Amino acid sequence: FEGEDVYYGYLYCEQETPGYTNDSSAVSEAFGHVFDEDGICAKGCYQSAEAVEGVYQITNIGQFYWFAQTVNGGERKANAILLSDLDLQGREWTTICSTDLYYNTSYYGDTGYEGTFNGNGHVIRNFVVKGIAGTKCSVGLFGTTYNATIKKLGVDEMTFDVNGAADVRAAAIVGQMIYTTVENCYVINSTLTPGQFIVGGIAACNYAGVICNSFTKNVAISGHERCGNLVSDTRGDRSDTDRRSTVKNC
Repeated sequence: FEGEDVYYGYLYCEQETPGYTNDSSAVSEAFGHVFDEDGICAKGCYQSAEAVEGVYQITNIGQFYWFAQTVNGGERKANAILLSDLDLQGREWTTICSTDLYYNTSYYGDTGYEGTFNGNGHVIRNFVVKGIAGTKCSVGLFGTTYNATIKKLGVDEMTFDVNGAADVRAAAIVGQMIYTTVENCYVINSTLTPGQFIVGGIAACNYAGVICNSFTKNVAISGHERCGNLVSDTRGDRSDTDRRSTVKNC
């Protein structure tokens, strides 16, 4: 800290001991989180969601972002239920389990989210999903899912920004679904127009999964020749010809 103003105190919520810093916002007494009605505190921390019988109960924006942090931090089989509609107010959404593309993850590497997300008939609206600059990645509310279930979820006013990504599999709900079921879901009033990449409304890629009882409406889609308002790339398991992708009642 030589040559700069130095302060001694607490900077972070629930910081256990004070320390030296160049940040003038340090205070002399420890403090906890003070969450607003959206579940976000003044320091930008997110309110944790309570688990009831192994299912996280999501009631506000902060808890939804906290759930994403929790899954991305390693709890890939976490289950959750949405208990209210969420308006993200134009915020950028950090994809749950954005991974490399399927041809690199199907036999090794990170295969993504493995839990059950129950939208419970609610809608998540007004948010932006961005690609990761310079990478090949899966993006959406969920990037890649494996043996997962996403159900009873609506998405309204989602916008995708390629953000300099080298290649993407982008969708409003899930970029790459592997052995996954997406049921009773919808996407409306959204825009996914990244140019040459593979995009879809519900899912960009369905690999040996099931999409059922779902729809899109007023969704602008453009990209690679393999793109679709509901789903783009659909194929079965490369090593098991009996495991095929299914789209029904959509």
